[in-house]
Amino acid sequence: MQNNENKVALVSGANTGVGFQIAKALVENGYIVYLGSRDLKKGEAATEKLGGSAKAIQLDITNSDSINSAVNCRKRTRLFDFTSE
Repeated sequence: MQNNENKVALVSGANTGVGFQIAKALVENGYIVYLGSRDLKKGEAATEKLGGSAKAIQLDITNSDSINSAVNCRKRTRLFDFTSE
């Protein structure tokens, strides 16, 4: 059985719908979950509903500046275990 200790996930579109449900399941399974949302306030509201280890991050996957900002956040805080070029 896999140990979820220190597992981190980024879910885009996580403030509503399927993304929210995925984030909820991950939080319930012990993940630190970063909720990507175009509107940070909506992401923050979703994190309040999820509680636990949910954290909001502004992310619009159709906007390269937004993506770069999320990547730079990752580099500063080592939030995610992924690479970007």
